[in-house]
Amino acid sequence: MSVSCLVNGELTDQINVLDRGLTYGDGVFETIAMLDYRLPLWHQHMQRLISACKRLNIEPPDPDLLENEISRVVDKKNPSGTIRITVTRGVGRRGYRPNTETGPTRIISFHDNNERSVDYWTKGIALRLCRTRLGKSVVAGLKHLNRLEQVLAQSEWSPHDGFQEGLMLDNDGAVIEGTMSNVFAVIDDEIVTPSLEHCGVEGVMRASVIELAKEHDLSLRIRKLSLEEIKTASEVFMTNSSVRIWPVRQFKEISWTAPGAMTSRLMSLLDKKLSTSGILVNVENTI
Repeated sequence: MSVSCLVNGELTDQINVLDRGLTYGDGVFETIAMLDYRLPLWHQHMQRLISACKRLNIEPPDPDLLENEISRVVDKKNPSGTIRITVTRGVGRRGYRPNTETGPTRIISFHDNNERSVDYWTKGIALRLCRTRLGKSVVAGLKHLNRLEQVLAQSEWSPHDGFQEGLMLDNDGAVIEGTMSNVFAVIDDEIVTPSLEHCGVEGVMRASVIELAKEHDLSLRIRKLSLEEIKTASEVFMTNSSVRIWPVRQFKEISWTAPGAMTSRLMSLLDKKLSTSGILVNVENTI
């Protein structure tokens, strides 16, 4: 698999074996969709990345430097793809105590988008319930490098099983998120998304949908969400920065006509908002 990648500004796909991101998952990352050379949620991603670094006491990278490095790794012939930014604490001595010799490690990579059926947006996806549960965490909300719960959850089914995403619960049985997405349900004309106070990832697309709801006076609540409420909801949809909004058409024995009215409205509002937001990548710097 060929990936265009920079490590601390150098064209390479290798890191030091003593890097704490490798040895302890000591770092954070952002996955950013590029559409027609535009990074629509750039400022939101940078805000979350800087905030996450500060919470882990890692020196945040300069957004201007990241923007320049992204312009070097994108494929000039491919206007759409996915940018991944990984920031680790850097190379350190053995042991859990944070210590580095060289400062943070900065990894920028460009990936072609995986082909996904247009039906996922126009007719909805099939959602399954994962056995793997999410435990309470002191780093709740962060997109840190320790993603083993999501890895185990996605290993529960095969791509040939007909499911596009899995729903994850916490150890108390409350709905938290998908394996790679946040979840929303429409209940009595109110949009509900789970509180992520104790576990889960606060996605930038989730934040964008919450912001859109406020801007357009749509009723939305962030609260505990039960599995039974998912089953009785009039609409369910999933969000992440790559797929934007995926309506759900099937979960267990429940079927929905997807996308529903509320989901369709949010999809339209989101497309309009993202089409003019963010920054353009300067492909003239491409390696």
